[in-house]
Amino acid sequence: MRLASPSTNQASSAVRSLQRVFSSLRFYPWLALVALISALSLTATYAATPQLFRWAIDRGINKQNLDVVFYSAGWLVIAAIARGLFNFGQSFAAEALSQNIAYDLRNKIFRKIQTLSFSYHDQAQTSQLLTRVTSDIEQIRLFLGTNLIQVVSAGQP
Repeated sequence: MRLASPSTNQASSAVRSLQRVFSSLRFYPWLALVALISALSLTATYAATPQLFRWAIDRGINKQNLDVVFYSAGWLVIAAIARGLFNFGQSFAAEALSQNIAYDLRNKIFRKIQTLSFSYHDQAQTSQLLTRVTSDIEQIRLFLGTNLIQVVSAGQP
């Protein structure tokens, strides 16, 4: 019989924790979808910007076609506005999603603490329990609000 190493146990525990957090996303599918679409759209607008510059230089400046330069400048302005809107949509949806999930987790933990026996509360230090719960939920909220979106939109400048 082979025993799992501590690092394997930690990795599987981390995966199970992530699965529990991601399962909370199913309660807010529209917010998750808006955050994902905004992140992907933001990536697309970042990718389009160099192509617009290439178009302006190759077909506008090199061929001395001022109309192409003006069109590409207009599209660059539109792309910049779109980036701002998609960035706002991504940030707003991710933050709303993370706050809602943190709220749900706090309520679940509160309900669980209420069902624990009096002997548990006699042995456990309330301040230590509250500090740990608050810290853990805040870490989950930060992960969902910022880090998860950064993973999805990896490769952006």
